[in-house]
Amino acid sequence: MEITWTWLSHVPVDSNEGAKGDVLLVVDLNVLENEIADFEVQDTERCYREWAIPAPLINSRGSARIATESEEDEGYQERWRRAERVLADEETAGPVQN
Repeated sequence: MEITWTWLSHVPVDSNEGAKGDVLLVVDLNVLENEIADFEVQDTERCYREWAIPAPLINSRGSARIATESEEDEGYQERWRRAERVLADEETAGPVQN
């Protein structure tokens, strides 16, 4: 049996991160965070959280819809706020000591 994986993030991503198309979908999953914890992709280079979740789980416990304009705006604003915090943290950390 082959499993199809679906990439989800907690903020909108664009073509620079591999997203395709020009419609933003909101996926509502009826799961607890610990149920999808093993699917989270840990990447310190990203300023957002991302998961590769089996499609059957999303199909059975989720629903998708097109994001409203305000949801899209809020998502991008959250993404930039996180990026600014990451950059600020890097600046205050100073150079790496050997």
